[in-house]
Amino acid sequence: VGGRLVADIAVGARVGGAVVPYQWRALRHRGDVADPARVVQVALQSDFEQLDLRIATRFRAWMDQGLLEEVTALASAPGGMSRTARQAVGYRELLRHVEEGAELEACVEDAIIQSRRLARRQRSWFLRDPRIEWFDDPARARARLRNVLNGPDGHVRD
Repeated sequence: VGGRLVADIAVGARVGGAVVPYQWRALRHRGDVADPARVVQVALQSDFEQLDLRIATRFRAWMDQGLLEEVTALASAPGGMSRTARQAVGYRELLRHVEEGAELEACVEDAIIQSRRLARRQRSWFLRDPRIEWFDDPARARARLRNVLNGPDGHVRD
């Protein structure tokens, strides 16, 4: 997914706009893009306990940095929030506080729980993707990325 996004941005810049999935085939046929199969995708394994703690810590940091104020401002802006934004994990739960007066801490806890559920679903999706190389050790993952980026087909050099 990440590799496709990077490729979409690069191709979009070259052809003058966003590239949607059905356009990839035509662009490859014309020779306008490199084969996206050459993208290297690296992911880190982490145990669920550590992941849960990181999600909770990150969400509370977002709250400290003004997430509630952001949601409030977006909800009260002319035209309000889009349906998609209203359904986003975190926004959806905080909107219950902003618009319905639900207790803030309960909404924050619910957002953390929903974020954990989403992370587990994403992990199960990504684990089934044979293109992704999984690593337990961050140092080994960094070494793999350096090897790719500094190789003959890499695009970034130190």
